[in-house]
Amino acid sequence: MAVVQQGVMVDWGQGSQTGVNLGLAASRIPIVAEALALRILESGLRPEEVDLVGHSLGSYVSVEAARILYRRYGFAVNSVTLLDPANVETVRYNPPSLSSLSPNTSTLSIYDLGMGGGNLANNGEYARSANRSIGLSGERGQVPGHAAPIVFYGGLLEINDSQTINDLRKGNQPIGQLFPNAQFIPGSPTRDHVQIYW
Repeated sequence: MAVVQQGVMVDWGQGSQTGVNLGLAASRIPIVAEALALRILESGLRPEEVDLVGHSLGSYVSVEAARILYRRYGFAVNSVTLLDPANVETVRYNPPSLSSLSPNTSTLSIYDLGMGGGNLANNGEYARSANRSIGLSGERGQVPGHAAPIVFYGGLLEINDSQTINDLRKGNQPIGQLFPNAQFIPGSPTRDHVQIYW
């Protein structure tokens, strides 16, 4: 783990390098989440200063760490952002329900819908269980599907101030106001679950 400006980056390096063995990598999620939770506690940060962001299996590391912090220490992180949470249906890992986090922790998911409206590499159903979700669809040229949410989120961080990003995470502003071209996803519980052609 390396401390970077206003954040902590977790690179579980060799722990996630298992070749094609997704199950082995997924089995290490709780261990990495435990280490991340302890690092956050040691940092001296206040709960409202902590926004966890994870990609693929790292999405589950973020959720597990937030759950550990809340359940064991009463530390409710500000938000958890999931970037294309991995499809773990074929392995023996059950991701924790997002409802197991503090009611004060907001959740945002940005995930790839793929060209045909679905992507077998991610867990779209889990992604849509967040307080707010953005499904990305369309041709992106050089940006592969599983990487698209990283590029999209990075772009958001580049062009928006921290208050706008926090409003997106916390739902303080209608999502249609932030993304006028967003389309409501039928069957979603609220209008905070949208699809963007990007």
